[in-house]
Amino acid sequence: MFENYEPLKPHIEHVGAGWIRVFVLDDLIEIGEALAIIGPDNQRIFAEVRRHTGNRRIEALILAAPDWLKPGLLVERTAKPIAVEFPTTSDLHIQSQTLQPYEAGQNTPLHTTRPSFAELDGARPSLAIDIAPIDLLAPLAERGLNLVIDLSNNATAFHTLATRAQITRQTAAKFDIVLNVPNANDDPAESSIPNARRVLAKDHPQALRIAAAWAVHMRNAGKNILFIADLPILKGRDYDVTAPKTDDSSAPTSSFGEIIDLLGQTLTSTHTAAITVLLRLHLVDTAGLEDIIETMHLGDADSQLFITPDGCFEPRRSLSRAQLTSTQASAQDNALAVLTRAAAAQNRADLFGEDELDDNEKGALRQVETWEVHLA
Repeated sequence: MFENYEPLKPHIEHVGAGWIRVFVLDDLIEIGEALAIIGPDNQRIFAEVRRHTGNRRIEALILAAPDWLKPGLLVERTAKPIAVEFPTTSDLHIQSQTLQPYEAGQNTPLHTTRPSFAELDGARPSLAIDIAPIDLLAPLAERGLNLVIDLSNNATAFHTLATRAQITRQTAAKFDIVLNVPNANDDPAESSIPNARRVLAKDHPQALRIAAAWAVHMRNAGKNILFIADLPILKGRDYDVTAPKTDDSSAPTSSFGEIIDLLGQTLTSTHTAAITVLLRLHLVDTAGLEDIIETMHLGDADSQLFITPDGCFEPRRSLSRAQLTSTQASAQDNALAVLTRAAAAQNRADLFGEDELDDNEKGALRQVETWEVHLA
């Protein structure tokens, strides 16, 4: 009766959008391990084990799945951590071979190790970009994470900030490498940020993680990095996921707070090399979403800049924790006092009309208007 019995082998049970479910028998594969997928012609690609789901099954992430990937294909353990290839050119194109088993000196681990406390450099000097209102009220933080909350319909204002940050001569740590992760609306052949190395994968939820691993590898090699990236676009109520919406409801997702925390913990500066991060959080069809964003846990951003729908810097809602000189701090305190007076004046005008405002209140409102510099 059992003459033709053949025991089950580890194999793919389900292929989703960027992930697979695998039957693995009793061999519990480690989270973060590279799992080999054996193709019909014995070719191999690798997936990252992300979750144990029980019943001898796991879920794993894949990149740029080839046409031959389908349920029933066999898989094998590598017993090695997942890693990312070293780019051989200035750009890294995410493809099926981007993920590999870790081999020292040949690729870099995708799961980066946080430097020890003694290695970390907590300095956050201001990064002057020669746009006076921003340098005054919400300066970018060198060696820190800078979040740009952008309500405009294109990335022009953000690219203005990124280009200014790159070419400034006032940074203490000269940027050796600019690493740019374009968003889904960018043309990969075009970039307003010159001399940038790019991770190219339009709207790919793993592009940020791969770019971060590349940046950490270069930091560990002693290179100072300017890391520029678009977070996935936010629309309406989809403010709590980073992965694009698909029909596959069980696909893994991450919150925006989690992804910013991840980048803040991974892209850290050390005493030997610095990473300065500039992230764009693009909001469209917000319906009050920008107010929700202000109350969300977004990680430890060192500065937060708001861009209005017409591409202007919004001084009232922007803030920074960059370390300032005594002269800079005094000027900023005076400017913040003007913002406070202008806010109170606007409230009075809304209640009683502008005719009830005195000259000081009107002057504060005019001053704030001059700070709404157009960046697009």
